[in-house]
Amino acid sequence: MTTDLHTPERAPKAGHRGPGKPSRSRQAIALGWLLLASGVCHAADTAAVQPPVFTYSPNPIETTPYGPAAADIALYPSNFVPCFGGPIALCYYSGPASDSAPETGPPNLSCEVSDDPNFSNCKCIEMPLGPYYVDINGILDEQVYLDTVRVCGETGANCQSQPNMAPVCAAIQSKQLLADADPAPDYISTFTPALDAAKIPGYAIGQTNCASAPYAGCMTAPCKRLSEQKVPLCDGCDEEAYIDVCTCPNYTGPYQVGQANADCNIAGDAPADDPGKNIWSAAYNPTVGMISQLDCVPDAFGNSGCPLLPPTPDSDPVQPAIPEVPQGISCPQVCAEYRNARDDGVEVGYTCDATLCTVSSLKDDAGLVEQACGGLGNSRLGTSEILKLEAAVGCSCCASQICGCEASETTENAVFDLNAEQAAMGIETQCQYNGSLCGSPSPASPTGAAE
Repeated sequence: MTTDLHTPERAPKAGHRGPGKPSRSRQAIALGWLLLASGVCHAADTAAVQPPVFTYSPNPIETTPYGPAAADIALYPSNFVPCFGGPIALCYYSGPASDSAPETGPPNLSCEVSDDPNFSNCKCIEMPLGPYYVDINGILDEQVYLDTVRVCGETGANCQSQPNMAPVCAAIQSKQLLADADPAPDYISTFTPALDAAKIPGYAIGQTNCASAPYAGCMTAPCKRLSEQKVPLCDGCDEEAYIDVCTCPNYTGPYQVGQANADCNIAGDAPADDPGKNIWSAAYNPTVGMISQLDCVPDAFGNSGCPLLPPTPDSDPVQPAIPEVPQGISCPQVCAEYRNARDDGVEVGYTCDATLCTVSSLKDDAGLVEQACGGLGNSRLGTSEILKLEAAVGCSCCASQICGCEASETTENAVFDLNAEQAAMGIETQCQYNGSLCGSPSPASPTGAAE
């Protein structure tokens, strides 16, 4: 069953079991309203109309009184459940086809109605490993939606303090979400605020309210990488990314787009659902008026992330200022999660912490992040206590220091080598900044042999 494109009604439907009382925690509020809308998709190319890249049946359940999963409805901040993993596709900024050359940016992020008017193919930005968020009301896999509601509640409130607690996170990381899609998706479209928080030109978050019209609801849509060549995200900036194509279900109703002062009428005089025309990649929140300012996000790279632990004033040698462990956090569990997340004998939680929060995963040094965190994508599903601690304290890449966890010798050697690579690139490491995650040289290394 596919979504009926022509369903303009938006009044709450009689008999729908309404969502329960939402969580109103500060963190949920800060994150939730951010995800009102995906991006804007503009004028279509003159090329022949394309079929959907993926074929699948979107979740038909009316996940809110305002429509099914394809409508991407946001009622409460807690609707957005936190995950950690990746890569994921980010369709929030899907916009006009760029006239810029691919080597200079910005990339082509167009979104076109396919020859099946119930779906659009949208070009989206592939984001690397890190925190991301899923609108529980927009889960396009029916069984995964039901599993997630059972654990998190209808509003997602039960999963706010524990990243990766929501079953949808595991389904995305294990590539079991939309398992019936043809072909099998490489990635899933979700949301991360990293580009806005990193202040990359052209990626500020805004909002425009639009009257009822067709739009593409890309939350949890299936995606694949278009090319193995990264492209610049803007003219003159260093950040680069792969571009994915996602097949998003279309829905008709009022909506918001994630751009300020956007033109809602991008189809001109032609029907907006005509195959080959471009429509917005969008979502709908019937109650919000403004998007709240985002708080920091643990373990997100660059300016989007919470800060590292600060150095203790006047310490020599430099030492981190360690806060008290928050109530409700189990340090034995935190340290066990670091021990259990392994890749080729290395405890990748430590190596990832030593690089993820100091290296930009969208610049030329992204290879270090892949090297340090590459084995963590699936393992991180077992690190909820680590992320819970970092969210409670408001710091990044800091859980092992706060709990006093000890890495293996092999891991210490790997951390030392990664720090040396960062230093050679002119990157200030955590070891240099606050005296933590320094590692130790291997006896076989030139540095170790000299000592």
